[in-house]
Amino acid sequence: MNAHRRAAGFTLIELIVVLVLMTIIGGTVAVFVRPAIDAYADTRNRVTQGDMSDTALRRMVRDIRVAVPNSLRTPSEACFELVPSVAGGRYRM
Repeated sequence: MNAHRRAAGFTLIELIVVLVLMTIIGGTVAVFVRPAIDAYADTRNRVTQGDMSDTALRRMVRDIRVAVPNSLRTPSEACFELVPSVAGGRYRM
């Protein structure tokens, strides 16, 4: 009876078939999930850049509002300078 008993376990062919099927399924899922992950990352980056831009604009507005009147000057096209109201006494001198 022991000689006719079938061995328990998986054959090599069954393991290879399972590996091939899992690779195909994994590749298919990756093709459909990757665009969603990329879209999420792009949206997150866009929100971060928008927040940084808003913060920079608010700081610029605050600095311009506290500047001495008529102290705004543009030494180049890329920047502008102003005299804050703390240093306004030195500006008038």
